[in-house]
Amino acid sequence: MSEEQGSQGAQSRSDRSVFIVEDHPRMRQMLRQMLAGLPDLRVVGEAVSAEAALEALRDGAAARPS
Repeated sequence: MSEEQGSQGAQSRSDRSVFIVEDHPRMRQMLRQMLAGLPDLRVVGEAVSAEAALEALRDGAAARPS
């Protein structure tokens, strides 16, 4: 594997996005905190239901439930 291919693999790992879907506020908070400690993941949004997640993703907006 060339050096260029290796660096592309590393770059794609750091570009992983996560959208949290969980109806319990405390569980969402714990998941967000746990994922924040992982350098290769980025939380891009949250929703309390699958329907709310799909709507937020369709709209292209990262949602954070109140």
